[in-house]
Amino acid sequence: MRPGRRAGTTLGAALLAAGLLFAAPSAGPAADPTPEAFAALQLVATPRTAAPPLALSDLDGRSVSLASLRGDVVLLYFWATWCPYCEKELPTTVEQLARRYRDRRLSVLAVNIEEGRGKVLPWIRRHGVTVPVLLDVDGDVTSEYRVTATPTAVLIDREGKMLARAVGTRPWTDDRGRALWDTLLK
Repeated sequence: MRPGRRAGTTLGAALLAAGLLFAAPSAGPAADPTPEAFAALQLVATPRTAAPPLALSDLDGRSVSLASLRGDVVLLYFWATWCPYCEKELPTTVEQLARRYRDRRLSVLAVNIEEGRGKVLPWIRRHGVTVPVLLDVDGDVTSEYRVTATPTAVLIDREGKMLARAVGTRPWTDDRGRALWDTLLK
């Protein structure tokens, strides 16, 4: 045997094994949405970096963290009770989105911006919102995600990396939205 042949064989076997590993179906990350899917919803792609940590209390005082949702696609929906666009979108389109895709591992978290439980809870009850509502009373998470307008949505992949963001309302559940969710939630 010539010198180096064994190393080449070992390297070849390793590459073949890696190729089989990557070719095999997995429950790992879904395919990236096409630029057209983002454009159809006017989403702005973000660098694929780890999303800032998020650990906030829900309306019952339980802590909810982004880390606990690893493996799910997450839509963070930043909103406020005084926002007329949020009042229109959160109880309807965002609720419908959460219900439609919850069995496909989409988690929707409605992050309220700098309002207390006493103000948010009656609003949530009056509008029949059932998605988890988190309270960012001090605004730290809102700042960390660079939210400057309501509503702002941030899309996070199954690995906890940011994919895209949008300011303003979106047709999350129409044909354009379905194309995006069908790709992300495969």
